Amino acid sequence: MDNILRVEKLKDTFVNVDNVTICGMNHEEHDENLNRFREVAEKYNLTLNNNKCEFTKIQIKLLGHIIEQGTLKPDPERFKPLQQFPLPRNTASLRIVLRMFAAYSQWIPRFSEKIHALARCTTFPLPQPAVDAFEALKNDIVNSVVIVIDVELPFTVETDASDHAIDASLIKLGKPVAFFSRMLSYSEQRHPFVEKEAYAIVEAIRKW
Repeated sequence: MDNILRVEKLKDTFVNVDNVTICGMNHEEHDENLNRFREVAEKYNLTLNNNKCEFTKIQIKLLGHIIEQGTLKPDPERFKPLQQFPLPRNTASLRIVLRMFAAYSQWIPRFSEKIHALARCTTFPLPQPAVDAFEALKNDIVNSVVIVIDVELPFTVETDASDHAIDASLIKLGKPVAFFSRMLSYSEQRHPFVEKEAYAIVEAIRKW
């Protein structure tokens, strides 16, 4: 299917395994792209399962995300286990939690700063600052929303630095598109603050 898209140069048509998503900036453009895909499908003798097809949707679930009216957010259904996840009671369960949060770091502003108390924790039961960080991060992920990127419009990058981390936000039309965050090493934490802020700018440019 990927080869067909490339050869036929189908506009705003995306494939993931056997799922095809067709979109447009407006209803007319959507229908035009859909009709073009149908022509190509007929040309290559592709069969569509009408029972699995959905048309003219303003909200879709795709790859664990919900896309709706120019916004992108995680699918809440995927976060039910996260919301019910208990506090880590030992080092092994803490590592699982840290990996789980790290997988969604792009959704969370100032992620490294927020997770610092939890990541540095070595005692159990967790002290209150670590408990607060755990609950705050779960809430941030569940409620995260970013706008969908329009590459034709300019971006703004906002950066920041703290004692323990550097952070950056990719901004479009005054709203966040993505976040970047990284913990500073012990040697980096000893650098002057102005160098940390400069380093945040450099790392943000490398990221995006």
